[in-house]
Amino acid sequence: MLLLPGGAHVHPGVTSAACRCVLRGAWWAAGRQAEQRSKAASGQTPYFLKASDKRKLELVAKYEQLRKQGKLDRYMEKRRKHNASKDHRYLPSGRRDAGGGGDV
Repeated sequence: MLLLPGGAHVHPGVTSAACRCVLRGAWWAAGRQAEQRSKAASGQTPYFLKASDKRKLELVAKYEQLRKQGKLDRYMEKRRKHNASKDHRYLPSGRRDAGGGGDV
């Protein structure tokens, strides 16, 4: 694993598209930090985002990028299937069939 500035990393053998979100996040955070430093230098009070707010903004940016590329529907379908499989894992085996036999 190769470490880049800002805590981003690249795995050997992985295409750049796979790590693009990590690099974009590091670039975005660096730009935001520079903006807040310039605010502090000019006498204004800087506002640093909480980690949860950063994650929300990065998620919004990710969905916007997927929407622009026309890949959002496919991505959301995969997420629904992934979450459904996780839900099925925790159901008791008797209810998993949903056969409607009434023998509960």
